[in-house]
Amino acid sequence: MSAWRQRAFPEDVAFNNGSGLPGGQAEIALFHYAIDGLMLDHLTAPIDIGLSVDAAISEFVDRILQ
Repeated sequence: MSAWRQRAFPEDVAFNNGSGLPGGQAEIALFHYAIDGLMLDHLTAPIDIGLSVDAAISEFVDRILQ
């Protein structure tokens, strides 16, 4: 899993830069941390705030891009 994550991060940064999306390496790292935390929560003992995983991700992205 470590090798995959270490390979995926630079690929995500490159995709972000190539697509002209806002943010750089630091923002992508924060995004990874947020998503990894959400997934861990979802796969273990999730808190239930009434949002699906998809809705939570959409809300997170909307707030970051504002």
